[in-house]
Amino acid sequence: MSLPVFIPYRRISVDALQGLLEDFATRAGTDYGELELTLNARVEMIRSQLEAGGAVLAYLPLDDSLQIVTVEEAKRMGFERDSGG
Repeated sequence: MSLPVFIPYRRISVDALQGLLEDFATRAGTDYGELELTLNARVEMIRSQLEAGGAVLAYLPLDDSLQIVTVEEAKRMGFERDSGG
């Protein structure tokens, strides 16, 4: 089993981060509650979670994908705060 690699969001380009945030915000199954939010509002919510440390970027080698996961999910994957996430 390949372990995920946690990447500080500030280490990727602004454009790459924006694209990742927009992709994540438009995925089916992403739940924002009963509110209807604009794409920009959803992106800013996710960005705020990254900035506050409630979510991290995880590169998953098995899927060859970069995901945004909550810190709780990341801890189950082996994330440690001092590991650069």
